[in-house]
This record gives sequence, structure tokens and C-alpha cells, in this order.
Amino acid sequence: MPLKAARPHRLYALWLLLVSTGLCRGEALALTWDDIGPDRRRLRVRRNLRRIKKEPVFGTPKTARSQRTISLPRRCVDALREHRAAQRTERAVAGMKWDPLPYQPSGLVFTTPTGRPTDPRSLNRMLTVLCRTANVRRCGCTIAGTPASHSCRLKGWAPGPSWRRWVTARSP
Repeated sequence: MPLKAARPHRLYALWLLLVSTGLCRGEALALTWDDIGPDRRRLRVRRNLRRIKKEPVFGTPKTARSQRTISLPRRCVDALREHRAAQRTERAVAGMKWDPLPYQPSGLVFTTPTGRPTDPRSLNRMLTVLCRTANVRRCGCTIAGTPASHSCRLKGWAPGPSWRRWVTARSP
């Protein structure tokens, strides 16, 4: 299972959030700590992160329905709490090297070790490595191994041919 392979990863909370909530990569990468209330067990999706011409660009989700509030399972709340503590430590260690982009939202949840937004393409590469480690085929923007029907229900998609190609978990 890829999630077990992701446990030691510095972005484990991100992988768990993707699997547990059905968020898309850009939605998760654009979350700020103000969007997440770990004690309230909810998060608000208000923006997304895309890469355009090699630059990170923050924007709003494509539709009004995409801006939503999602309940968080307890394991996500716990992982986010641990991630926040680890991020504070990373920031202290980075010192003057902690250098967020001037236009990025304040308090991004999932950053590089220097406080910059995590590049969506880097996330793809990380996912490929995690899936290889877990011995599953990489596919979709969530972790392979999540049942397709479960991920699609979380996204509000009806079963059909499109969801079958979105996430399928097959051993190599």
C-alpha cells in the first residue's frame, strides 16, 4: 500500500489528505493553515495551485461547486497536527533561507523546506517514487491503491468509464 510507503515522507499528511478526502493535487497544495481547522476537523477549499510556464500560479477552483468545505477524518487531523509541528521546526532550521514567494498566500500548509510552494510536478515525481517503493502502478492525482469507486465518490463523481481510468490500482 502506497500510504505505508509514504509514512516516513515529510509530506505524509499531504498523501493522507489526498487519499482520505479526494482533493486534487492543486487544491491540496494551495491550502493554508487558515483553511484548515485541525480542532474543528474541517478544511475549506478556496484556491488551487497550478504550474504555468514553469511558475507556480495560485487561482480559484474552476467552478463555484469546487469551493467547498470538507470534513476531515481523525487520522488526517492528527497527521496535520504533526505536520504543522514539523513545519515549524523546518522553518526554524531554515532560518534566513525560509523564503516564501512574495505573491504566495501566507501560511501554506505544504511547502518546500524553504517555505516555497511545492511544485505540482515535483509532487508527481514524489508520487512515482512512492508508488515504486510500494510496488503499485502510479496513476491519477491521488495515491494509487485507493479504490477508484471510493476516490470518485469523495469527489462527487458518478461511476462510469471516466472514473475507471482516473484511479486504478494494479500491481506491476
